[in-house]
Amino acid sequence: MKVVLRHDAGVATNPGPGGIGWVIERDGAVLAEGYDSLLRATNNEAEYQGLIRGLTECLSLGATTVEVKADSRLVVMQIRGEWRIKEQRLVPFADEARRLIARFQEFTIDWVPREENMRADALATRGVMRARAENALGGRLRTAILGSGGGVPSRERETACLLVREGDRALLLDAGSGLGRLRDDPGLLQGIERIDVVLSHFHFDHVCGLPVLQWLPVEAAIWAPGRWLYERPSADILAPLRRPPISPGDATSAPVFELREGVQEIGGFSVRASAQPRHWAPSAGLRVGDDLAYITDTPFDGSNIELGQGVRTLFHEAWSSSASPSSAECDSTAADAARVAAEAGVERLILVHLNPDLADHTTLLDDARRGFANVALGEDGAVYG
Repeated sequence: MKVVLRHDAGVATNPGPGGIGWVIERDGAVLAEGYDSLLRATNNEAEYQGLIRGLTECLSLGATTVEVKADSRLVVMQIRGEWRIKEQRLVPFADEARRLIARFQEFTIDWVPREENMRADALATRGVMRARAENALGGRLRTAILGSGGGVPSRERETACLLVREGDRALLLDAGSGLGRLRDDPGLLQGIERIDVVLSHFHFDHVCGLPVLQWLPVEAAIWAPGRWLYERPSADILAPLRRPPISPGDATSAPVFELREGVQEIGGFSVRASAQPRHWAPSAGLRVGDDLAYITDTPFDGSNIELGQGVRTLFHEAWSSSASPSSAECDSTAADAARVAAEAGVERLILVHLNPDLADHTTLLDDARRGFANVALGEDGAVYG
């Protein structure tokens, strides 16, 4: 699928609160658009983040060919390789943009005057306004995908991990290989002193990142369903992973608490857990307030419709398509995810725990859209507010 991406960005002060906006067009019509806020950025950093977010959204829609139209001459020329990057702080942003670009079959980027980019400009301005409001209110709940894959990491996707932030509070939902991104990008934990890790179950792709906690500059605590779902203390189940010789160091300083069925307050968040007994090993569906639900490692389960009822964002496993089901007796298809989303009345569906052996994940989008329209593929690095 060929699309045109128009993106823009702005900051209230340089550096300061900022905003990004993107518009994705197909055959001259708007396919998708959006905006987001940035807590703090320079103007050039914001421009790069607008490009990165726009490319991520293009991938989530299944685009294979992208034409970028941007009014930041600096970003355009640096991505083309015609200007060198003088500001070292921009190098990681350029590297991330190029990593995403490499995933498209065809890519071009061209400069356009601001007058041809007014829709994206207006969206970026809304992002700046929201950033100002967030600074006044101390932040809002945002969810970042650190790992959208399942089973084993792939070149594009780490395994299961979501970061949920609101102000100075943070939760991790699962602790797969994606947890390592918190060490690679310290900005993700800026302003955070403690993080609570909530595990859906104990499969390795959901817990293998736990030893990384010892390298993070924050206190941590772990919540897991050992006694509830396995009739064993969670600390005992996790002990071999958190101690030598499996862990390179003793990672047992983070206390382990028992996750219970129903509602618990964890790290200042209201977390609700529901049993999912039909996976290879029992797992828990999770809900955080009324903002999001996280349902993975389970076949279709009608109880999850009630768990996700009315949330803004449903992160749901899509291990295979209904046309070519794989392990459907223990894992969800994209059609299963769409059914839960539609019957629960959620605002948007993000497909996660994606099968690394599936050659074309866009087939999952097609499968899900037959039952629910507002759906996207989860992409590592994507942020939802």
